[in-house]
Amino acid sequence: MAMDPKKATFAFSLDVPVRGEWANVDLLRTSVQNCFAAVFSDIDGCHALSMVTAELLENAVKYGSWDHHGEQAFRLRVIGQPDRALVSVENPVAGGDPKVGELLD
Repeated sequence: MAMDPKKATFAFSLDVPVRGEWANVDLLRTSVQNCFAAVFSDIDGCHALSMVTAELLENAVKYGSWDHHGEQAFRLRVIGQPDRALVSVENPVAGGDPKVGELLD
């Protein structure tokens, strides 16, 4: 993502626990896009980052094992610098679930 060279040492981090509900996927996608659009000038890059975030969040809600672990939240992390970002979503899964195996393949 392109950013003002004067801010080249800038780094960002977002780390939040999120309730495993479908409505939160769009809320977070929009929030990620708006946050990064406020900082970076590469609007297409911000859109791409928010889309990747949404896809990972959808997988977390769809494939998460919410009943078996007693957990009601998953974790969204977005970490990066002006030229790169890492999006990570962690959620509980049921061991041996064939849907999880398909996703990992």
